[in-house]
Amino acid sequence: MLAERKGFELKGKTIGVVGVGQVGSKVAKACDIFGMKVLLNDPPRARVEGPEKFCSMERIMQEADIITLHVPLNMQGEDATFHLADDRFFRSLKRKPILINSCRGEVLDTMAAKAAVRNELISGLVVDCWENEPDIDLELLNLTDLATPHIAGYSKDGKANGTTQSIQAISRFLCLGIDDWKAMNVEVPENTLIELDGSAMSQESLLSKAVLTTYDIRTDDADLRKNTELFEKLRGDYPVRREYPVYTIKCLNVEHSMQEKLTSLGFNLN
Repeated sequence: MLAERKGFELKGKTIGVVGVGQVGSKVAKACDIFGMKVLLNDPPRARVEGPEKFCSMERIMQEADIITLHVPLNMQGEDATFHLADDRFFRSLKRKPILINSCRGEVLDTMAAKAAVRNELISGLVVDCWENEPDIDLELLNLTDLATPHIAGYSKDGKANGTTQSIQAISRFLCLGIDDWKAMNVEVPENTLIELDGSAMSQESLLSKAVLTTYDIRTDDADLRKNTELFEKLRGDYPVRREYPVYTIKCLNVEHSMQEKLTSLGFNLN
């Protein structure tokens, strides 16, 4: 969405993924499919697995066009993440990147983020997780390019998977005998068929159309801006959102290499 608004292509851009757990890993995979250069930063994993595939935060601050945060909130210690994106962080950025926070609100220093936007230290800001939720900072909201009410993980798939993992863990701990229990009959959208005609469309445009058909962030952004006082209600009454494997794409004039990218993202092809 930001690439469309700001008039650039994702292909060839460098993204720094800070925190490479389950979500960060999926983000990194998707970015690779889009042809981006992906830098991974995860000190705990680097200590266990070796540093070869990871890089320092300093390198990300030097090279990244986009930085996306996916870390847990650690208040202290070697891997403290409280106010990870603080004034020093923003002043160390070399390429005026877009910053995305969809992990924990307190990872982003609100005052520093506002100053960074006003002083043009970053070229864009996307915030899903906020300090002091649900009483979010309205000045920060007005300075963001995209803002959502802490719903990045609110797909029905995410909730179903979380429920499945919880029930299975409880079953194993209490010896309930339902270790293979799974959430079933998860609600689906009204239409799960996406038609793509590749005539005169770039690969990035095709990928964008497929992704945005499953979920258009502009709706959540508009709802939050109109109803900031309803932050919790927007989360509690969140509509059905499903992930790519629920959708089938009917391809017309779509090259084989493009079809492979769509299936790598998780879509089914007709």
